[in-house]
Amino acid sequence: MSRFVSAWCLVAAAVVSACAVGPDFEKPKAIPVQRYTADLQPDVTAVADGITQRYDGLKTIPAQWWRLFENKELNELIQVGLENSPSLSQAEARLKQAQEQYRAQFGATMLPNLNAAISGERQKIDPRAFGVPDVGGSPFTIYNSSISVSYMLDLFGKNRRALEALQASIDYQRFLLRAAQLTLSANIVTAVIQEASLRDQIAITRKLITLQEVQLVISEERYRVGAVSQLDISSQRSRLAQLEASLPPLQLKLQQIRHLLAVYVGKAPGESDLPLFTLDSLHLPVSLPMTLPSELARQRPDIQAAEALLHKASAEVGVATANLYPQLSLSASWGASSTSGLWGSTVGVWDVAAGLTAPIFHGGELQAKKREAVAAYEEALGAYKDTVLHGLQDVADVMQAIDKHTQTLALLNEATLQARRRYEIALEQYRAGGVSYLALLDSEREYQQALLGETDMRANRYADTASLFQALGGGWWNDMPDGN
Repeated sequence: MSRFVSAWCLVAAAVVSACAVGPDFEKPKAIPVQRYTADLQPDVTAVADGITQRYDGLKTIPAQWWRLFENKELNELIQVGLENSPSLSQAEARLKQAQEQYRAQFGATMLPNLNAAISGERQKIDPRAFGVPDVGGSPFTIYNSSISVSYMLDLFGKNRRALEALQASIDYQRFLLRAAQLTLSANIVTAVIQEASLRDQIAITRKLITLQEVQLVISEERYRVGAVSQLDISSQRSRLAQLEASLPPLQLKLQQIRHLLAVYVGKAPGESDLPLFTLDSLHLPVSLPMTLPSELARQRPDIQAAEALLHKASAEVGVATANLYPQLSLSASWGASSTSGLWGSTVGVWDVAAGLTAPIFHGGELQAKKREAVAAYEEALGAYKDTVLHGLQDVADVMQAIDKHTQTLALLNEATLQARRRYEIALEQYRAGGVSYLALLDSEREYQQALLGETDMRANRYADTASLFQALGGGWWNDMPDGN
């Protein structure tokens, strides 16, 4: 009968502990919008550099989206960065901390605690303390050994809600790691594009300086024979000085970008051996992915991280609610005591205990903490919505940048084409003796100036494309075993 009662009590306790107070977390609903921008976005961009980019709603973003730029050195550089970046090491360590914290909490609250103890104590009893004459007793040793077990029944789900909050913290750190990986890869791609642009701009600027130096030499020769005035010479020298002054800032930016790339891949600037990049070595992806705004929350790691914090706040409301209810603990121990060594004749000692603790009066503390947890949940909900809105803004901004920068590049292509035609005509006329060498140099200088502006805008187009992949989440879910 006693065994039946004990078994029934265990079953009843398990049934009672199956309930958990507080709200069950539900994923926030997607924002009901159908497009990213107020104006209808075109499906294709303008034609620039002979290339048009097309938005494809069915295109899947590859996990290693940077490979679409088709540059082997870039792929290798990002791989080194993902393996050696100190920022990623920090994010990975924070994820491990969260995982171990969950394991520790699970073991402490969801499983019984079992402890063993062994002790020895030297004693001598004075019979006179009990009114007995001293008969010269000798000191003796008492050996004690015991095993104890204790367990806190999770009647109202406090421990499970606490574990739920810790699991949400693991999810948060996991998505922060994915966001850090996405940011690092995007930063490396952007830095490589900047380096490529700067190298091309430096090469063009040096060409312009050479042209201006030749023009100055010719003008000085003409000045000696009285063909031009001192004002023309001053103007030529001023133009040359301005061109020369524009070169060091470009070189400085290039070196700073190289230093930044070294840090991205976990190396000191002075010991890095990075490859060299030019815009011609990069391929512009012509098919651009485009997902619905309602799907963005499932793709961007920062939105997923905000959702994990919201889940954590919801679970903590359950913890604060469970603190308003009683807590039941069970414990038992068995031990032995002996005066003839640990393995001698012993006296068994055991006990079984149960304790119920119920909050009666805490001066409003527990209710206030619950209201605080509810307010924290509302704060996390607002932060989640804000993150979603900023994610939508990122995509909208990038789409507009792709559109406007491509239009600008198309106009610059036309300006460069006309400058080149003017130079070619001047070259033919110069060969026929129709124009002076100075006029030929001047037309070539204008052509190089057009190339300079075109190069900067071409780099913007590459960078905008990389920003779109980043804004849409980077395709990390396609690197998961189950695809999500």
